[in-house]
Amino acid sequence: VNILQFRILIEGSAVAYLANKQDPARLDALNENLATQRKALTSKDAKLYNKVHLEFHAALVEGLGNPIINMLYEQVSLLIRDRMMLISQDLSVMENSISEHKEIVDRIIEGDSAAAREALDDHFRHALSNLSP
Repeated sequence: VNILQFRILIEGSAVAYLANKQDPARLDALNENLATQRKALTSKDAKLYNKVHLEFHAALVEGLGNPIINMLYEQVSLLIRDRMMLISQDLSVMENSISEHKEIVDRIIEGDSAAAREALDDHFRHALSNLSP
């Protein structure tokens, strides 16, 4: 729970910032990542999905352009990585997560920082329910 709270704070700031900044290169990278997530789901490749899933969230944070935050985020993400990889092998979890990621990106593209934060919060609420034993 503590790790998710940290991630919500950092990633929530990131999606709001990205919605306001409208960085075309970052948006292209996020959409390319989503395409790879869908490819992983179609081919039932949990290993690929886990890789690009983690990269998706890191790309949001990297959009802040702050190397200190990137470093802290990476270290905290290591604490939950194994658990995320375990639950992400479930195809329904994978499919729902991809849909939620798309919702986040769509709200960023619309430039709606509040809706982007809300989409991220929804995603993390679902993640918390999946991570709970």
